[in-house]
Amino acid sequence: MKDKKIKTHVLWVSPRFPHDHPRKGEATYFVEKILMCINNYTEVIVNLHEDSQFVIHDSKIHTCRENYEEWKRKIDEVNRGEAILSLRMWSASPYNRLHDGSHPVEIARFDKDSGIGVQKLNLSDTMIHGALKNNDVALTYSNGNGGLSLSTIAHNDGLSLPDFKAWFRKADLSKPIAIIHFTKFRY
Repeated sequence: MKDKKIKTHVLWVSPRFPHDHPRKGEATYFVEKILMCINNYTEVIVNLHEDSQFVIHDSKIHTCRENYEEWKRKIDEVNRGEAILSLRMWSASPYNRLHDGSHPVEIARFDKDSGIGVQKLNLSDTMIHGALKNNDVALTYSNGNGGLSLSTIAHNDGLSLPDFKAWFRKADLSKPIAIIHFTKFRY
């Protein structure tokens, strides 16, 4: 009997803030924060130069993405053992092999035993755009849990609240956002 081929779904992680973010080009440290999370490290030392380094204490336990339905389908396939999720980044500029030799680099793989999961996050335009002007807002999940602040989501996503707001300022908030968890943690 022939083994069924396992699909590979790719989740891209940006090592730098995108061109339309106020911090464009700066390091996000997402890769280090995710590896810290999935390897249960309490801190990671980042070497900037030979004589310059700093310590990261906060991990990135999940990532938030548009297109909840599609991500739910993919994560469900992973959890049923029909697929794996390959976490990847570009070695330099995205899709720019000819210019700078950039190529995809796999950071981690998640399978049915990894604990990966997805939750639905409903952010109304009023909530997120209000949050752009105010300090924080309470969010409501489709599963009925409430009272979770946007700053908590941002922190667990590896971002400050202002960076999180800027990242999602152009998102279509009429549709649910996927929170893709890298561990068994759930809200």
